[in-house]
Amino acid sequence: MAGKFNKHIRTRYERDVNRAGHRWVSRRLKLTNPEVIRTMANPYRPDLGNLMIDAIDAGAISDDEADDLEYTDIVMRGSDPDGNLVHVLIEVAFIIQETDIKRAARRADILERTVAGPARAVVIGEFIFPEVPELADREPAVLIYMTRAYRPLDPDRPQRSITQAYP
Repeated sequence: MAGKFNKHIRTRYERDVNRAGHRWVSRRLKLTNPEVIRTMANPYRPDLGNLMIDAIDAGAISDDEADDLEYTDIVMRGSDPDGNLVHVLIEVAFIIQETDIKRAARRADILERTVAGPARAVVIGEFIFPEVPELADREPAVLIYMTRAYRPLDPDRPQRSITQAYP
């Protein structure tokens, strides 16, 4: 029963972040005209798929790398404050671990080669292991959000927004 309950919490959390995560990231990175081009809720949008096909044909990424990129939770794009197009890869993890940071950095590298332009990796999570912020400092593309976005089962419990961010 505990495993099913934990899976339910994780799935619900991922759905909540999927709904609002792009908004938090757009504000934090000061993106204008943000556009989500892939989400967990709608993984079959053609935008990212077409970009991957072109990148594979050009030899920029391999089929295996494209498969890896397809498992990304959210991909968005927008203009940075200087007006340059930037892509953002967002990984969602209820508990952020070292593997989440490394996976986000690896997939952001693949995304950069796919779009032939800058890509940022973002990991959004509720809890974080103590050693993870130090790792994030070594992975310069990774930005971590501690969201506290999970809707508790108790409706009287106050909701919290972003509590901590590591640039």
